[in-house]
Amino acid sequence: MGVSCDMSKLILAGSSSGATIAAILAQRCRDASKSVLGVFLNVPVLCHYLHFRWDTVISPSSGAGAGPQVSPLHGMMAELSPHLVFVAGRNSPRDEGMLYTKKLEDNGVSVKLHVYAGVPHNFAHYEELGATAQFWRDLKQ
Repeated sequence: MGVSCDMSKLILAGSSSGATIAAILAQRCRDASKSVLGVFLNVPVLCHYLHFRWDTVISPSSGAGAGPQVSPLHGMMAELSPHLVFVAGRNSPRDEGMLYTKKLEDNGVSVKLHVYAGVPHNFAHYEELGATAQFWRDLKQ
């Protein structure tokens, strides 16, 4: 396509599976020595579902869903751009977001984690939840 841009001014962002794509792209940009300004992951899904399928638990396959190209949680974290991670407290991939944040911190990556207790996946779409207003305030900072 021949499209070019100043990658140092780009923020990769996504919600849910879009956050998966943003996290994968962040790792690929780092691998290509093309730093981005930052990464925003909202209620991220960071480990491919095949990695946790029931039949995989009973009879584990060494690679099912484990590669960083589909499960960024399993990728290398060193030298990634700064991250902002929002996690919903009653969301099944909640722990993936929290573990990803810890792995970033352990590798010296600047990261800020916001955990919204008691709310479901993509809660920011529900204005009646008190956490939604806090989400938008946190995002603006």
